[in-house]
Amino acid sequence: MTRIAFELETNADEAFDNVAERCLDHPEGYALVADILEQAHERHFARLRGRYILTGETKASLTGTSPGSIRDIQGTSLKFGTRVRHARFLTKSPKDPEYGQVRKGNKGKGRSAVVVKPRGTDKKVAKAIAGFIAEPFGGDI
Repeated sequence: MTRIAFELETNADEAFDNVAERCLDHPEGYALVADILEQAHERHFARLRGRYILTGETKASLTGTSPGSIRDIQGTSLKFGTRVRHARFLTKSPKDPEYGQVRKGNKGKGRSAVVVKPRGTDKKVAKAIAGFIAEPFGGDI
């Protein structure tokens, strides 16, 4: 009789500890989310074909890290946006393409012309966070 055997050794306790830690405090995961949002804004500005770009300051603040960028990452949250003063006045026009423009806060009415969360972003974000959390096990989600 032929017998095939192997021994498998794993450090599952350490991996589970890493997963638990990543669930509670994951700024690196939110850095991945910021990248996803920056890419979405890059696509949005490309669709606008130069509209709402006077100095390029607003675009730079939403598509990368510039002095006007808001990328406040704290353990369990990410605040993403722009500090550019005139950005709050940019309101979506009816002729602008639909791309998930977000509602303005107390600063104005309507939807922002430049701050977006396109459809499908939630799924991309969830997949990025899940992949980051599961990384100690070496697998993609």
